[in-house]
Amino acid sequence: MPFDFFPNIGLLLFFSIVFLIVHSAGTLTACALTGVKVEKIVLFYGKPVFTFQTHFCPICIGYIPTGGYISHDMQSFPNRPLLVRGFVSLAGLLAVSLSAMICLNIGHAAISFIATYPQLVKGTLAPRSFGSDLFASFFAKARISLFLGYGTLAAKYVAITMLPVPGGVMGQLLLQLAKKRHEDKLITIYSLFTTLVTLPILICWAIALVSYFWRNH
Repeated sequence: MPFDFFPNIGLLLFFSIVFLIVHSAGTLTACALTGVKVEKIVLFYGKPVFTFQTHFCPICIGYIPTGGYISHDMQSFPNRPLLVRGFVSLAGLLAVSLSAMICLNIGHAAISFIATYPQLVKGTLAPRSFGSDLFASFFAKARISLFLGYGTLAAKYVAITMLPVPGGVMGQLLLQLAKKRHEDKLITIYSLFTTLVTLPILICWAIALVSYFWRNH
């Protein structure tokens, strides 16, 4: 298990860092083009270990090597036109989409994107068999080629973030539309419902990943 576990976890961490860089670059480009003020850039979660002051904004680096976000000026950003807010929200996702097409080519990226939804359903219903096999297929591709592994994961990342859940880009756009119309009750119901649906799915895919490592120990 150690010979399989650590390299594969390393691959996931590597891809998550690349995702973060590409996604942040897309969002920052959109902010620069639209004049949206950025308060800070956070790389990795957790309490900041390092903070760098730049002429653009502070860059904070946490101690958990995954994830991150870009903090906008929330006093002015909600008042910007919906088109601007939508462009800024989608820019990071567009950058990841472009990187997937570069790594896989447009056709293979589209196939991987479309296949994500039936795979998501099958893996949720059968995490220890289909979900575990899907992880095995992905890690095999990633060990053959980092470009192939990243491109596949990037296409699936884009597909998943297109789902209307609060943590995804489309979910954020829906929340912004609801806030614009002052539909507070609708926002609460939507957030609660999608959270209740998303949590069991995440648990099932965590079981799939653990099953893959256990099967190959």
